[in-house]
Amino acid sequence: NIAFSRRLHQLQMEGVDCIGFDMDHTIVRYNIPNLCDLVTNCIASYLEDHARYDKGLKDHVCGEYIMSGPGAQFLHKGLVLDKYTGNIIKMNEHHKIVKARHGIHNHLSKDAMEAAYPEPIKVDIRHPYTPRYFFIVSYFEAPMTPIFAYMVDQIDRRQPDPKVRSELYTKVIDDMLDSLSYHFAMWGRGNYFPEFCTNAGKYVHKARPETVEWLKTLRARGVKLLLVTNSLLEYTHVLMEYCFGPDFRSLFNVVVVQAMKPAFFSTKNKFISISKKGATFEPSALRPYHGEYAEEVGVPDLVQSTVYAKGNMTDLISALTIGSAHGDKPFRFCYVGDSLTGDVVAPKLAFTSACMTVAIVEELEEEHAVLTQGMHPRHHAHNHGWGPFFFDADPTAGTSAPSVASTSVLPSSSQEVEGISGPVGNGSLSMWGKVVTAHADVCCGSVDDLAKWLVVDAPSI
Repeated sequence: NIAFSRRLHQLQMEGVDCIGFDMDHTIVRYNIPNLCDLVTNCIASYLEDHARYDKGLKDHVCGEYIMSGPGAQFLHKGLVLDKYTGNIIKMNEHHKIVKARHGIHNHLSKDAMEAAYPEPIKVDIRHPYTPRYFFIVSYFEAPMTPIFAYMVDQIDRRQPDPKVRSELYTKVIDDMLDSLSYHFAMWGRGNYFPEFCTNAGKYVHKARPETVEWLKTLRARGVKLLLVTNSLLEYTHVLMEYCFGPDFRSLFNVVVVQAMKPAFFSTKNKFISISKKGATFEPSALRPYHGEYAEEVGVPDLVQSTVYAKGNMTDLISALTIGSAHGDKPFRFCYVGDSLTGDVVAPKLAFTSACMTVAIVEELEEEHAVLTQGMHPRHHAHNHGWGPFFFDADPTAGTSAPSVASTSVLPSSSQEVEGISGPVGNGSLSMWGKVVTAHADVCCGSVDDLAKWLVVDAPSI
């Protein structure tokens, strides 16, 4: 494993000038079961109180159902909700359906899947959401799936008309999306933020001292460190202060909130200055960043402030290189994040060879333990029939279990790096497994794992 890590360092890490980090599920690690229970409670409360669903829904889908009951089997990233049919599906790398459920207990047969989905589903991985399909890409959205499975059974039991059922399936998903917007789009509104602020230790883990020291070492070597998150300013402050302490700002050259990724990497949205250099990060001390008080910042003035909203990566790179001795050497930056569309695909497509991407996929830690025991992924006792995140686990594929040698890191192409071998590209990968191999230079289970082996040479700026 040490030799494997060193080779990755030699191939891909030398000369990195800047590293950007996403916050949620990246630089900050959540307690996934407790988070999913809280988000489930938020969604169900909204459906009862604002969308006029039956009272008692929360009693059915929260607590035991989601934590250890039938709902737990649906708490997986990578699944897709079909608004028209009510099915919950999983795709392989060719976008063919390899697993499907309807409601909690109804597993679709191979013939039923082929009848419902005779052709591969057209997916633009840059913008995978469509009027028909909703992709579960994070653990903030994962609780939608067990609630949807429960509601599909209720709709089927009460409504005999297929057309009306389809309309109701769509309404359930749209209502759940409205609930997430209600609880997360405005600070202090809804149930999530008050509960999190009261019991932060229940939902996130404090940063490991070794990881904090790693960030300090990178800055001492001259590497520019960025925190770029789509989260609200107030939530960013509460979360980072709890996990990294009150001086967390000193770990980063620039902090950007409400970055609007993936657009952050491809548009020219203006930065909005929130604080001046040396100012506290306390939200009450920061300049408002909306409406008539917004102060847009151009490239030359960008680094004179320390906290921003919105903006874009192109101008940020320009600002970081102003006045440096970078010369004609290409500016190389690395972005680390958990969203495969917003943190991996978007920067890689926008900046190609100038950008290195590190995908943080927490499932890697568990699935590596399964694969190294010589088991086929579909035999894993804890996947509840869906198979692993990276592979389709199709019983008809006839593939053997891949061999994985690294405990925490996967490269972008397992056929090119020593220590990993397997049936990459022959139909064994899931859709998201293919995205990782195609767009991520490195895949880790956590930033803590990355910190254990990544040491970046001092850049030229």
